Amino acid sequence: AGLFPPELVQLIRAGEQGGSLPEAFHQARHHFEWQDRVSAEVQQATLYPLLVLLVTGLFVGVLFTLVVPKFAGLLDAVKVPLPAPTRWVFGISGFARDSGWKLMAAFGVGGLIAMGWRRRSLVFRCWLDRCRFRIPVVGPFTRLLVMTRFAHNLGLLYRNGLALPTALELVSGVLGSPWLAGI
Repeated sequence: AGLFPPELVQLIRAGEQGGSLPEAFHQARHHFEWQDRVSAEVQQATLYPLLVLLVTGLFVGVLFTLVVPKFAGLLDAVKVPLPAPTRWVFGISGFARDSGWKLMAAFGVGGLIAMGWRRRSLVFRCWLDRCRFRIPVVGPFTRLLVMTRFAHNLGLLYRNGLALPTALELVSGVLGSPWLAGI
């Protein structure tokens, strides 16, 4: 159990019952090729922005922990009154230099705890899913991807002879969205 995706198992069962097993395998092949293609396109589309975000974060981290403290020391030695935004930047820099590792450790531990809750709690998974759908740009794209998966899988199962209630039940399990699956 669990070796094959549930939609494939049901598709094969529907093909057996309807006497169209070769067509069911053909549909399954096209379905999984489509799924692989969409998955590869999504990964490719998200890789560059994530890489830019990571490099930007590293740059800002180096800037606030190494460069800004040098300027702060220079301006402090000159005893020049500093405008409020400059003092804020120096304060953030001091915090990043002195306590940044604590903040990163807290985020790391928080991330691990969240991953554990995500694995154990359906309510938490649904909450995370709702949050994911609210993220600008990413949310609508994710919703579109989930709805495309829904329509494609439902059409595939229904076309191969599965009754609509059974097909809907199966499709809800393969959406990749626990919140929408529960609706």
